[in-house]
Amino acid sequence: MRIPLRLDEDPVRTAYTSRAAITHTVDVRRFAARKRAALAAHRSEVSGTGRIAPVLRVLVRIPAPVFGWLFGREWFVEAYAAPAPSDVVADIFRPVV
Repeated sequence: MRIPLRLDEDPVRTAYTSRAAITHTVDVRRFAARKRAALAAHRSEVSGTGRIAPVLRVLVRIPAPVFGWLFGREWFVEAYAAPAPSDVVADIFRPVV
């Protein structure tokens, strides 16, 4: 992948959430094959000539257990919560108090 010499930091700054703001973490390893299949379903991006296509081609070929190890957690921020970092929960259905 080519990295541009001049990187606009604003999109990067807003694309991610600070660890302190995360309220929920979910183990999604059991859905690794489905997540990989969902990526593969974007055929035009995977087989295209865009800059991300080579990365996607590698990702859709990773064995499900390895894919799950790499991408087996998802993190969320509850819209109206402001808990301390120790309040991160693993169950999205358990309210943060």
